[in-house]
Amino acid sequence: MNIRKFVGIAAGFGAAVALGLSAQTAVAHVGGQPVGAAPTTDLTSLSPACMAALQAIRSAIAADRQEDADEAQNPAAATGEASEDSTEAAQFQPLIANLKSGCAAEIAALKPTSTTNPVTAPSVSAQCTSAVQAWKAYAKSLWTQGSAPTAAQQTALRQLGLAVRTACGWPAGEWPRGR
Repeated sequence: MNIRKFVGIAAGFGAAVALGLSAQTAVAHVGGQPVGAAPTTDLTSLSPACMAALQAIRSAIAADRQEDADEAQNPAAATGEASEDSTEAAQFQPLIANLKSGCAAEIAALKPTSTTNPVTAPSVSAQCTSAVQAWKAYAKSLWTQGSAPTAAQQTALRQLGLAVRTACGWPAGEWPRGR
């Protein structure tokens, strides 16, 4: 991986943590209903471990940018850049791990404390399931027959569709005209 990409990813992660920990209120929504506001954390109230981890990543990014700028001005210094980039990428891994562990309390404070029940599909009756399976099987047989369905086959498919609508309790209606 190119170190510039990795540094970009690390900078993006650091920015996301900084934005997440900034004094902004977040509201979780489920089905359009607010669940609860996430607590806010000011960057000045971060733990010393979190601030140190953020500063370490900032310093490493600044040092890498300076080194890249120096290499851009002196092409002879850029020999072995690929192996150097992989070494630099490896050096960022513990910095990110330290950021995650150092800011764990702040990140946990941002998570909403209330839980929501997952949205579940309404239960379907056995008659509805059976009718849908029959319609699907007949439609598949028409599809695999290799020729256009006859009028009688189309009528039978419509009748199975009406049986599905009745068994599943779907309202009667038609598709809008002029699609």
